[in-house]
Amino acid sequence: VGANGSVGAEAVARSAPDGYTIVMGSNANITTNPHLMRLSYDPMKDLAPVAMLTVNPLLLFVNPSVVPVRSFAEFLDYVRAQDGRADYASAGNGSPAHLSGELLKLTAGIRMVHVPYKGGTP
Repeated sequence: VGANGSVGAEAVARSAPDGYTIVMGSNANITTNPHLMRLSYDPMKDLAPVAMLTVNPLLLFVNPSVVPVRSFAEFLDYVRAQDGRADYASAGNGSPAHLSGELLKLTAGIRMVHVPYKGGTP
């Protein structure tokens, strides 16, 4: 994939109009990437959405031997008690998990440290 999907999206945006080159990507190709990086293409002009293929919910998981919670309310209480020492991981800056984690922090009034990894699974 590379660069949150922008490498593949750029290849499609710059491809010959032969009808054979497509890209499957996330909404990041249109909504997130233009805010995080300088793109050599305009996703709103150079790409056209054709279909939404899936809906991918994000789930919140903990290691119960490390984070002793059994509900979302308990999780929020636990994180608040950590006073900014709780971490959460994502597949990288600008990924859906990263942005969802930041939204959770804002809406729940909690403090967590984002730990970005170098992408999702291959």
